[in-house]
Amino acid sequence: MMSKRNFILALAILTVIIAFGYKGNKAIMAYEADTIRTERVHQTTSDSVCMGDVEIDYPVAGPQCLMDSLRANINRALYDSFYYTEDSTHIVCFKGSLTDANKLAKFYSEAYYDNLKSLCDYNDSRTLQLEHNVGILNKNENKQVITYLVDSYGFFCGAHGAASSHAFMLDKATGKQLGYIIDTTQVEGMQELLKQGLTRYLTQEGDTLESDVVEILSLEDNNIIPLPDASPYFTAKGVTFVYGLYEIGPYVIGMPEFTISYKDIYCYLTDEAKKLVDMKNLDGRYEEFRW
Repeated sequence: MMSKRNFILALAILTVIIAFGYKGNKAIMAYEADTIRTERVHQTTSDSVCMGDVEIDYPVAGPQCLMDSLRANINRALYDSFYYTEDSTHIVCFKGSLTDANKLAKFYSEAYYDNLKSLCDYNDSRTLQLEHNVGILNKNENKQVITYLVDSYGFFCGAHGAASSHAFMLDKATGKQLGYIIDTTQVEGMQELLKQGLTRYLTQEGDTLESDVVEILSLEDNNIIPLPDASPYFTAKGVTFVYGLYEIGPYVIGMPEFTISYKDIYCYLTDEAKKLVDMKNLDGRYEEFRW
């Protein structure tokens, strides 16, 4: 018969196993139960003239409400990535089941391909292949937030290709998509941080600026560096800012991108965003938000 001392010891061990899991086939770490598991899905529809390409990190396991929200946002982002013209009346959003990632990716790769065919005369004599590539990948995840990055590139018969990059972020507790995470009323107070970030971007190849970064950009008369149109997003090292082509400067500077540490950016976050990076809510995972 088990002694009282042994019973208490066994109960303590069982409690530890339930709380933290073990490396067996049936047990799962408590933290992992709150983590989304994804699979990389890639579909291409192409010939010598046109190519539609889709690559996504698709959620396949995790809290159902969070998976449903992620899948719906991925579907919407793929639809929003279409290149529109006045003739793009045939473009539709995927209406099938969002449980089948390959069917979703195939639908949009074929739709991008068909859309390219409608943009120009379709003939095999073209020397340059038209293309539209969209990637929607899991950029960063912690206990509170999951960040997906949506990158799109296309060559649509113009003088050069077109690209865009933005992110969407979900509160893992609710599945709700976050809004713009920077307090837009404080843009003037952020000028030095924005200027430093843009300077780092423009000199990342070791080049030196011949003039002040503000003089290189295409700004309004007051020379205030604006916030990007697309919301900055959470990463492991800080909040990343991305400006679109032509948004604050000529095509030659590309799409300016830089990251500001949580220590420096925290006071400029919205109240909603601050709650999601508060040290008290990080369950000891301080390495992800260090300031």
